[in-house]
Amino acid sequence: MCTIQRGIEKVSFFPNHFSVLRPNPGSETHPENEVRAIFEDRDRYLWAATRDGYVYLYDPERKVVGYLRENGTFRSGTPFNGLVYTITQDKQGNIWMGSKGRGLFRLEPHSLSNTKSYTITNFKHNPSDPFSISHDNVYSICEDHSGRIWVGTFNGGLNYIVTDDSGTRFINSGNLLKSYPYANHKRVRYITSDLSGNIWVGTTNGLLIFSQAFTD
Repeated sequence: MCTIQRGIEKVSFFPNHFSVLRPNPGSETHPENEVRAIFEDRDRYLWAATRDGYVYLYDPERKVVGYLRENGTFRSGTPFNGLVYTITQDKQGNIWMGSKGRGLFRLEPHSLSNTKSYTITNFKHNPSDPFSISHDNVYSICEDHSGRIWVGTFNGGLNYIVTDDSGTRFINSGNLLKSYPYANHKRVRYITSDLSGNIWVGTTNGLLIFSQAFTD
């Protein structure tokens, strides 16, 4: 372009690199579109949990499939309601969701179904069962390289899951994980593992690191 500034000016129009995907595009209320957790599963489906307690599912083309129901489907039934803070998938294909106040959820896929459908199991703290999950505020879930599931709770410290013929047990400082420094690290925000077999636990009082071997 030649303008009043004289000379030649070049104008470049760059594409918009950002787009907004609203779970509930028809709503202007804050909680319905405030996303608290997001995860892409092995089939490239996107899971998004919002502050109003819904869990939405998008296909690989990012078209909404529906939202999770208590019966494990996304099309019909009573809506699932839980403030989900973390979502992950294990090596067996199960989806794990941690919530604020409703504990831990395991979603086992129906292998014979052509659509996304699951059997939902809810794990909650039971004061009379020392091997129940240590708290119902679950903020982080991690599967380490050996396939062990670690669960971080806010106010209940760290758990790892043992499943055998007797059922599912949560190992924590209230039973067999006595060496975990619960008093100073009971508020867990994040868990991950590294390639050397170490577990990293981010808490409100610092970062813990330990070898997975000491729990075996």
